[in-house]
Amino acid sequence: MGSLDSGGSCGRFVTMKVDLTATQLRRIRRWIALGKFTTPTEAVNAALRQFDVEQPNRNQRLRELRASLALGLEQLDAGQTFDGASVVREIRQGLRKKLRHGDRA
Repeated sequence: MGSLDSGGSCGRFVTMKVDLTATQLRRIRRWIALGKFTTPTEAVNAALRQFDVEQPNRNQRLRELRASLALGLEQLDAGQTFDGASVVREIRQGLRKKLRHGDRA
């Protein structure tokens, strides 16, 4: 795991050493080369902002998934099952309908 070393500050920034994998470093450099960011600091700040936005949503999605799994297990225990071929057929029909009509379906 990487290490974080806080250092001195300059203006509103505080210097911190962060160890990145080679892949992470390439990604940041690629983002800068593509013009998405002008500095590594901008790239890290954007990633942190995105994390702050996604984290609460992730937790909510996990709660919903756990509730769905619990319901599915209850239905299985009660013998409320579906024939796999029928389910696949319904999914295919739904997808074909969406392709024909766009996302309005």
